[in-house]
Amino acid sequence: MFRFPAGFLLLALLLRAGAALPEFDLRDPVQAGAWGGAHDAVLAPNGTNGLSIRGTGPDPYLTGPAGEFIAGSPLWLRVRMRSSSVGWGQVFWFREGASEADSARFLVPTTNGFEARVPVPALAGPLHLRFDPPGAAGDVTVLERIWFEERRLIPEPQWPEIRPPVFGPRLATVSGAGLRFLQDRGEFGAFAVEVDGRPFAVSSPEVPVGYLRGGTSVWFGCTGSVPTFRTVGAALRFEAVVTDPDGAMWRWTRRVDGAGAGIRIRTSVTVDREREVIFLPGTVLFAGLGSFGTNKTQALLAGVEYLENEESSSERDIAGPAALRRVPDSAKLTLPLMDVAADGRWLAMEWTRSPGVAALFDTPDRVFRSGGHLMGVIAPGSDGTGRPDGALLPYAPLRLLPMKPVEFVVVLHGGTGSNAVSGVQAYVTAHPLPQPPDPGHAPQQFWRLEAGGWLDSGIRDGAKYRHAVGNGFNPAPAIDAALWMDWLAPRVGDASLSNRLESAAAEAAVAVPADSPGSQVGHVRWWLPALVRGDIRSQLVAIRSQAEAMVKRFGPDGSLPYVQPDPKLDLGRTHWEPGANGMSATLVVQILRAAALTGDAGLKADGLRLLESLARWRGGVPRGAQTWEVPLHTPDILASAHLCDAYTLAYELTGDRRHLDDARYWAWTGVPFIYLVRPAEGPVGVYSTIPVLGATQFVAPNWIGLPVQWCGLVYAEAVRRFGRHDDSPLWNRLADGIAAAGIQHVHPASEPLNQGLLPDSFDVKAQFRNPVPINPGTLLPGAARMFGEDPVQMSMARPAQAGFVHAPGAIHALEEKEGVLRFLVSGWSRKGWSVLVTGVSRKPTVLIGGRKLPAKEVEHDAANGWLVIRMTSGNAVEVRL
Repeated sequence: MFRFPAGFLLLALLLRAGAALPEFDLRDPVQAGAWGGAHDAVLAPNGTNGLSIRGTGPDPYLTGPAGEFIAGSPLWLRVRMRSSSVGWGQVFWFREGASEADSARFLVPTTNGFEARVPVPALAGPLHLRFDPPGAAGDVTVLERIWFEERRLIPEPQWPEIRPPVFGPRLATVSGAGLRFLQDRGEFGAFAVEVDGRPFAVSSPEVPVGYLRGGTSVWFGCTGSVPTFRTVGAALRFEAVVTDPDGAMWRWTRRVDGAGAGIRIRTSVTVDREREVIFLPGTVLFAGLGSFGTNKTQALLAGVEYLENEESSSERDIAGPAALRRVPDSAKLTLPLMDVAADGRWLAMEWTRSPGVAALFDTPDRVFRSGGHLMGVIAPGSDGTGRPDGALLPYAPLRLLPMKPVEFVVVLHGGTGSNAVSGVQAYVTAHPLPQPPDPGHAPQQFWRLEAGGWLDSGIRDGAKYRHAVGNGFNPAPAIDAALWMDWLAPRVGDASLSNRLESAAAEAAVAVPADSPGSQVGHVRWWLPALVRGDIRSQLVAIRSQAEAMVKRFGPDGSLPYVQPDPKLDLGRTHWEPGANGMSATLVVQILRAAALTGDAGLKADGLRLLESLARWRGGVPRGAQTWEVPLHTPDILASAHLCDAYTLAYELTGDRRHLDDARYWAWTGVPFIYLVRPAEGPVGVYSTIPVLGATQFVAPNWIGLPVQWCGLVYAEAVRRFGRHDDSPLWNRLADGIAAAGIQHVHPASEPLNQGLLPDSFDVKAQFRNPVPINPGTLLPGAARMFGEDPVQMSMARPAQAGFVHAPGAIHALEEKEGVLRFLVSGWSRKGWSVLVTGVSRKPTVLIGGRKLPAKEVEHDAANGWLVIRMTSGNAVEVRL
């Protein structure tokens, strides 16, 4: 039995002997006068109220005198202030120049008095502070006081080194869905889990319990606890009693039963005396211990880790303390699910969420050095404030009252396979997707809000439009702005507003060169804007030219190496290869889309060849689609989106169902980035989407737990397209949920500058929108479908794979027999629109509703195989080839 060291005297280890921490009281006019260096701000001492900071530009801040820090324990940064604006405050500490890595951000949620308490690392030496208030020009903040306090940590023990338990000859077993649970009748804490008839994971009685006795931590193991057994139907119930070093009796009860799709384990722990618990293991497994070891093919902690055969809590995507993710804030978990795949099998653990339960995940296991992978649930819980995020031990203990149980419920799923998708599929099968949240707007109300976004928010500058409101986003011609205002005009139910939309749309369209289909500000783009406005032939030629240039960026072997744009920042340095599937797919999907639009055989061949080069990542982790700011290695929902879309297009171009299988896999890889459970209090959260499991430039912002809905909306468009070829209603439900959540995120009409715009990110805990606000073009496609509108654009492959039909609206009942192509089409533009049919080499006869169209309404380009049909209303189309 492992012997734990004597208790730890916390005060002796944690307190710095008499060291005073810096304090800046700006209610003292002398201290307030020592602050200066104002940027985009005017400072004015406000007597005993503090220092007044009035913003004069977009980035106000000020700097203070140096304070002397004595090296010691981590600290709490405390700030007391009042502000006329809610938003983010930030404090930097530095010797020569402020940097994002040496700073702490905090949300100011109210315009009343507010006091922040933010964890910061141990600081040493003379350091200046810089204070960035929330808001911008015109906002006023009164800073009263900044000070520091000791952040006392409970030190970890020397954790026992776990070895495979030795099982006795008599085992109690429970089976379910390809799994078998085996309990040692002589040792309560020793059980094993088999997957597909082979050992996969074990639990060990050596995992300790920890509690505090005054200022001392006490640890004990549960070895030698012989359980009593009884059966309850098909379930197995067993319990044991363990006495801690101070004489309290701990009763452990466990019930195990087949859970339909797996094995359910219910664990209850009570103690007969009050205890201050700092570590209480519920169900803790060591996958690979005594079997396949530390190697794996994939592992997942939904919303936090998505791994191949690499270590968790690494600094490949986040540098510094934020990389530690062994016990993450539960609000960061998009699903209560962890999964390890190895040796051709996988085991997933889901658990019943509660404030008192936290996830424990380390692969490989470096806590207990077991030679396997650590996965389990423990108490106390993890809410982002009660323990250092990711740490094994809390700041303060959980008070466990006599005979009041702590309960843990987990369900194990498992089977054959080599990736984490199987565990996600098992979870979704066991828990049907939630209903999309209430978007908070009726359709017409929302269309009016989005009209305000295009017409009256800060993205508009005359006939030009910004991608977002903020520094660096300059106005430019935008054809998607024109199209969306055209689309909204008949839907807002207000003649004056409709006229404004049509007038602004006409001006926006005139500002865009006819051959510039790329002049768009939305993340979800119109494939061929000229079907509503512009010169179709010029746009097709431009699209083909752009795609041919993209093809040239790839090497002869189909590789696309990361190119470091900034010599001072290499975002590819932490990845084990020079490319990533998401980075390549970002271009491949555009090449394949151009092939579908233009019917160009060369582009089709190039696109399919480059897609084949992605096969080396088949069954892998989606990564590296946002290398303009995020490391190449980082798991990314945009990579899931582009890979799914690319393989869906390949299926439509070829009819080869193997591409559809790949599209399905990559669609599933995006699901762990979506909140399918409520992350925190407040109406906004479910179906919000985490963009990447990493941080911008390795440091900040850290996007784990911080939804960026535009990334999810791009994914939603991809899976909705894939869903047309799949029998499952799952994909449309996901797309509708993501759109509904996006509407919840949108800035309300009460914020004139940002009305109708999608925030760059949304803080689910604070229920707060973060800058910068993005134009409506990304959300509107998904919102339209969610509210029951026809698609605004649609492409369908001709049955013989000889080409495509493209329309600004819905296409139905497409068939092609004996040289006749028939389909129903309904476009949305009241000013007329066009249908493009590709792969038409000879001049055809075109009939609309049985009437032969005159030549002026049909344009045929035999050299390119393009047929353009001009229409004014939805109807049946017949093309006699």
